[in-house]
Amino acid sequence: MKVAKSLQQLRSVCCHSILIAIVFALFSFCFTVSIANAQSTGGRIRGTVTDASGGAVVGAKISIVNQSTGTGRDTVTGTNGDYIFLEVPVGTYEVQVSQTGFKQYVRKGIVLD
Repeated sequence: MKVAKSLQQLRSVCCHSILIAIVFALFSFCFTVSIANAQSTGGRIRGTVTDASGGAVVGAKISIVNQSTGTGRDTVTGTNGDYIFLEVPVGTYEVQVSQTGFKQYVRKGIVLD
């Protein structure tokens, strides 16, 4: 009889611990999902640099400058001539492209909202 009562208490403690673990797991999951769904406050600027014949220009330096604040960032084009700037703050930008052997390209007034 004493053994049966001890087993019942043990089962009660185990069930309680499992219940706490499940509640903790659900809470953690909900917290993680809410962070993953957070919205971004910036945008992106991306493009492809090609030469006159349409071929990709690899390794070209791309600079963006916020025309209001003067802050900027740089990157280089990849193997397909592609570039991307992520999480760019809202504003009006100037994009400059330069590569040895090519004329520098500048485009102003790119609005990111």
